Amino acid sequence: MGQIEKALPTREDGMWIPLSAGLRRDGRAKECRVIKQQPFATLDRGDRFTLKCVTRACVGGGGYAFKEGRLIFDVQERLTRLASKGGAVYFLDAGAGEGAGLVEAEGISPNIRAYGLALGSPNPANGIARDRWTWGYFECTIFKERGTGRGIFDVIQSHWALEHAANRAKALENMLNSLAKGGTLFSVPSWGHNAPLYETLRDQDFRIEADDYVETITRLGRNAADLGAFYDRAGPINTVPIVGCKRPDAAHSGEGLSLLFRE
Repeated sequence: MGQIEKALPTREDGMWIPLSAGLRRDGRAKECRVIKQQPFATLDRGDRFTLKCVTRACVGGGGYAFKEGRLIFDVQERLTRLASKGGAVYFLDAGAGEGAGLVEAEGISPNIRAYGLALGSPNPANGIARDRWTWGYFECTIFKERGTGRGIFDVIQSHWALEHAANRAKALENMLNSLAKGGTLFSVPSWGHNAPLYETLRDQDFRIEADDYVETITRLGRNAADLGAFYDRAGPINTVPIVGCKRPDAAHSGEGLSLLFRE
């Protein structure tokens, strides 16, 4: 219980998160600004209890096969294709479980820099360095390239992970805003029932393709995803609605911090 209590953010302080190896295609070191937010700061007692239950289920989901972490087949193909071009490819496993997906991704090519975002810790057997792992809620974490304000990842996957987010609208928004231009989020399962949310993203220059299993959302331009209109909606989109936080980088944001991907 104590660990769950600590996992619930009453506030979030900025912290340095040292991520490792990575160079831009021009050979310069690539810096990333990790922005920590506090969208849950305004929750009432009932919603905080719900958030606690969601967190407990995510962290303690023993026996759930996908908790080990694994790549979506379409992600394997995309990473293989991008890595064959010779430049560094940045990959985030959002909801990385025990981290096996990171090992699998970097096994495809030495050009792939794989990072994990999760509420738990990686399995020590996977040998994942501390500088490849970030603790945090999807709803509270955004990754951007320092000095540009742009997202940094070429590929992000959510393999049976975003569906467990307390506030899917905010979680999805943060993941999309962590993509580089032309980057793609792969999400399993497909969220085909969220038609109004899809239309909003299309208007914001995101391309959405979905079948019965996987959904892909590609960031076509520099526009930020803004799903603030959906934060407070209960039901299939959000287990924990958020009221009073209506813009992607608005109030309840922590100070952005710089980190350097070093070779």
